[in-house]
Amino acid sequence: MIDGWLRGDLDTPKKQRHTAKRIFDRLLAEHDAQGVVSYGMVRDYVATRRREIRTEAGREPVNTFIPQTHLPGREAEVDFGEVVVRLRGELVTCTLFSLRLSYSGKAVHRISASAGQEAFLRMSRPRLPSPRRRADGEDPLRQPQSRHRQCDWVLPPAGWKPNPTAAAELLNHEG
Repeated sequence: MIDGWLRGDLDTPKKQRHTAKRIFDRLLAEHDAQGVVSYGMVRDYVATRRREIRTEAGREPVNTFIPQTHLPGREAEVDFGEVVVRLRGELVTCTLFSLRLSYSGKAVHRISASAGQEAFLRMSRPRLPSPRRRADGEDPLRQPQSRHRQCDWVLPPAGWKPNPTAAAELLNHEG
């Protein structure tokens, strides 16, 4: 009965279609359903069946899920954002570098005093042991970064959006 009303609504102008309230009222008035059904039952049934009937009739797309696949090391999201950190007892605004690998979801966050290209390239390199790295962890090929100071800890960033162009540049730079 309710399904018939909903099917009839497919060709009815939008303002004249049955609402859950109207269907509930019709059930009470025409079919003496007082105490048999509640408005909540009718509302939930109508919400579910209306979508199913529209899908069956080809008036609404079927819900689909398309899984994303990412190859290891091929894609990443990169962004810079401002953060406030306590540095030597003072609140200082620094730049937060954020890189998230699409395959594993692992993230790397680094803080620097600037957001320039030099800082970006320095912070985008992974901090893993390499054959050229000395035992004390210093990289002998790294140029001194006297203008840039690393900060200790981070307050949450104000909010920023991924920049796919920067990620592509990072992947091209690192080869």
